[in-house]
Amino acid sequence: MFEFISMQDFCQYLFDQCKHAQTAALIFRAILEARSPRLSDLSHKMPANPDVNYKRIQRFLATSESKTAL
Repeated sequence: MFEFISMQDFCQYLFDQCKHAQTAALIFRAILEARSPRLSDLSHKMPANPDVNYKRIQRFLATSESKTAL
């Protein structure tokens, strides 16, 4: 009835680099689970340590061209 694509495949379509696509998939999934745009909420919904995740989100936003991709 409904067809779904994986978050990883969707992010690979948006971002050229595989590393950016993997990080984006984690962030997008966290956004859907947290239902919040706050970085601290997202970092708690991602796997691993929330402090490490918070820094990972900040690095991703600084290094990727997310505005262009989206």
